[in-house]
Amino acid sequence: MVWTKGASGVLVSLSGEVIGLIDAGDESGYGVMSAFAVSELKEEIELLSNGVSAAYLGINGTEVSDAIADSQDMPKGIYVSSVMPDSPAMQAGIQSGDILTEIGDTKIYTLKGLKDELLDYRSGRQTVIQGKRRGSDGYVDVHFEVTLGSAE
Repeated sequence: MVWTKGASGVLVSLSGEVIGLIDAGDESGYGVMSAFAVSELKEEIELLSNGVSAAYLGINGTEVSDAIADSQDMPKGIYVSSVMPDSPAMQAGIQSGDILTEIGDTKIYTLKGLKDELLDYRSGRQTVIQGKRRGSDGYVDVHFEVTLGSAE
């Protein structure tokens, strides 16, 4: 398989059914691609087919698991690996290295949790995202007032 920055595609079963989507993720050059089952995207597909745009934050991230949190002395949450240019996250001041822990009144520990929570929001809605940022004396609390964008 040849990997190209920014590549994407579909996963097809042997019977020709589309069963998933492929996303190259960020264009950092690490060669990591993600695949999403259609069943994982059902709510987004339903929103888009009804003309409703899903809320967009504009980050790439990874989960800080219990094991990583313990071994690296980090808070549990979503580690922001990159922020999309001109995204709602960038406009709110979210930076690479931040760890997101809460959106609205809901704690978030997984990427799925973040995705599921964003499905309850619409483009243009304002919300507060809580997080942690590493400082000289360890992690400090930060909060961001975010106006979510459109995933179109």
